[in-house]
Amino acid sequence: MQFVFENSTTLKELNREADELTSKLLEDGKYLPITFSNTDKCKLMNFKGYEYYWDSSSVSGKQKLVYTDKKKNFEVKYFDEVFITDSIKIAKGYYIPPEYSVLADKIILHGIKPDFILERDTALVVTRYKFKDVKFSETPYEGRQSVTFDYFVYSELVIIPKGSYLFLTKQKSARVLTHLLEPKSADSFVQWGFMNQIFEQKEYYEDYVMEKLAEEMLANDSELKKEFEEKLMTDEVFKNNPQARLDNVYPIFRIEN
Repeated sequence: MQFVFENSTTLKELNREADELTSKLLEDGKYLPITFSNTDKCKLMNFKGYEYYWDSSSVSGKQKLVYTDKKKNFEVKYFDEVFITDSIKIAKGYYIPPEYSVLADKIILHGIKPDFILERDTALVVTRYKFKDVKFSETPYEGRQSVTFDYFVYSELVIIPKGSYLFLTKQKSARVLTHLLEPKSADSFVQWGFMNQIFEQKEYYEDYVMEKLAEEMLANDSELKKEFEEKLMTDEVFKNNPQARLDNVYPIFRIEN
């Protein structure tokens, strides 16, 4: 607290500069680090703690940890060399459809307001994600059932419905938006289990509708067609399950420009 008091002006300026740099991530075409790891390199540091010992427990029948009130310094390893393991190019923004307004509300709780809410249905080419190899955690964590997956990316002309929220990334909270709305982020809504309903089957869609849409997508996106054909050759479950080829599309729309 003494350090903060004595360096308040410098800290405020550093914070302002950081906000300015973040708001220019899209403009500069930058990639945002999403996941990190650390090297095996470490240094020893002094950790101030208290002496402890193990004693038998009459309650659990096992050994229990007992702390004393005697101070003790412990030498511990501190791994402070971090490197980036994955990153993602900053989007221009994201449309959240009205049926997911609860996610927009959570973003607003972070002090991030939507740039506007659509007043009419709007046709727009967007980037979308389709999930595959979806796996749910065996047990909940912090009250939520987390989920992991792979996905592929494709572009699509869609009708963004009236009432959708637009959040643009040209602002100081671009990092927060990206971490919350990009599926590959470990802190994203979808990995934290806020969108598990997209992996559930509520009603069957009419195949003739989805078939036509899928054919158009494959015809207009050579990369998507290549991935689709490769999956047919390498994934027997996908190949022999027509329904699996049409499920698990991320409902948030990413816009590039």
